[in-house]
Amino acid sequence: MAVMVLAAVGPALLFLWLVLRQDRFPEPAAPVLTTFVLGFAIIPVVILLAWPLDTWAARVNDPVWTPVMEAFLTAAVPEEVLKFAVLTLYCLRHRHFNEPMDAIVYGVTASLGFAALENVLYVTQAGDDWTATAIARALTAVPGHGALGAVMGLLLAKARFGPPERRWPLAWALVVPILLHGLYDAPLLWAERVRAAGGELTDNQGLMMGAAVFAVLFVEVAWAWRALRRLRAGQQDWIEAAHRAAPVFEDWATEKRDRDR
Repeated sequence: MAVMVLAAVGPALLFLWLVLRQDRFPEPAAPVLTTFVLGFAIIPVVILLAWPLDTWAARVNDPVWTPVMEAFLTAAVPEEVLKFAVLTLYCLRHRHFNEPMDAIVYGVTASLGFAALENVLYVTQAGDDWTATAIARALTAVPGHGALGAVMGLLLAKARFGPPERRWPLAWALVVPILLHGLYDAPLLWAERVRAAGGELTDNQGLMMGAAVFAVLFVEVAWAWRALRRLRAGQQDWIEAAHRAAPVFEDWATEKRDRDR
């Protein structure tokens, strides 16, 4: 059991470490750890919210629309809404959330906290196939969750720190991850529904399903990586510009510079 849990949690911790390394002015350990634990802790709430929605979606009993509704209503909406709640109700109000890069760091942290416990549930319930499940999810679901957290963080940064005349609506930080998450899950749930009904995917159906899933995953990861690199490259310039515009930034800007040294 210990090996299974390590195999489930390890990928989330690895991806989190890789992202934290990109931050030129690292966040204190306490809020990062708290955010990770909050992402971990929202899973029971997700399950409670998803249960009635899943029951309602199943009543549609349509081979196409039911998996689409399940993807959005029972997975994408409750999961992304609660991750968004962690970011806006805790992280955004924290005094250390004070530059655009922080939005990505905390967004990824909350998402990977969620992914860690979700992975434990999947891997420990996979029986003899737990190794294949752990590997498959380490290469798909875990980076997908992390990437969605980065996208949410990027859009939150545009809403929080963008110039007033170009500031994005905060709602985009929730809507876009929901859309990407639902588009990723829908083909998988459709294939799962076909197999549950005793059918098998044809070769063409399997290829189309796989292509759709990996296309969405590629968009998520590429967008997240580009955002991470761009915000990292502009960290020092943003801090210096913020200090010039408002000397009140002096304390935390100095603190970040000292921590970087």
